[in-house]
Amino acid sequence: MNKLYIQSAVGFLALLSLTSAVAVASDDDTAAPTYKVRFGDLDLDTAAGNQQLYSRIRLGAESVCRTSEGKDLGSVAKHKRCMENAVADAVAKIDKPRLTAFYVSQHGGQPPLAVSSSAGPSVAKRSVTVR
Repeated sequence: MNKLYIQSAVGFLALLSLTSAVAVASDDDTAAPTYKVRFGDLDLDTAAGNQQLYSRIRLGAESVCRTSEGKDLGSVAKHKRCMENAVADAVAKIDKPRLTAFYVSQHGGQPPLAVSSSAGPSVAKRSVTVR
């Protein structure tokens, strides 16, 4: 009886570990969408340059968050959260005072908080990846 129990337990654990490996592999296969926002052509020392960059970031967020669009209340809330997080994360990554001030003016005084674990300066501060 004990031998049958042990064999069943080992078989179950083997099946469980196989299922976990498949779940991890499928997560890697379906990477989250991204959108690269380039801003090397903008003068971020001007209000116009920061407004243009903010518009590009929102456009990128719309592209990334498109999968969460829907007409039901849950989908609308999910899309709104996705947009808020993507924009805030991109602004925080860029880390430019005037862009941050523009963001704060658009969001009722709330500063952007980096959402992703990959927050940090973008390469040469000329682009940012919206997630």
